[in-house]
Amino acid sequence: MIDLDIDEFNPHRGGMKLLEKVWELDTQAVVASAAVNETWPLHRAGYVSSIVLIELMAQSAGILVGWKARQEKKKEVRGLIAGIRKAEFFTHRIPVDTLLVIRAQTTGTLDFYAVFKGRIETGGRSLAEIELQAVREEYDSGASFD
Repeated sequence: MIDLDIDEFNPHRGGMKLLEKVWELDTQAVVASAAVNETWPLHRAGYVSSIVLIELMAQSAGILVGWKARQEKKKEVRGLIAGIRKAEFFTHRIPVDTLLVIRAQTTGTLDFYAVFKGRIETGGRSLAEIELQAVREEYDSGASFD
């Protein structure tokens, strides 16, 4: 595990803060984890919808971009999902307390546009493969999304 304060790179708080730990991180890829809980969006009767995995990918990509900007001594950036190029789900719902591992990598960038590809799994079983398009902008690091 990497000693990284996720809150420094992820503006989400409360029930929207999904990521818990970062295990691996470099300028092109990140491996993170989170345990599903009842405070997450799309929770119902002990499960969350697999749609929430898109947000997990986005938050992982955000950690990757923010950490890379800091390493390169650039201004911090905020990313926004511009599109979902691919989202293939291998389950419809995920039980509370399931430990998820998120593997995301940058597959391309151009100016303020980037593409991230990744996989979310549990116990070696793939739950989703997702490819996101994002746009970024510089921002005031005091901003947060509740």
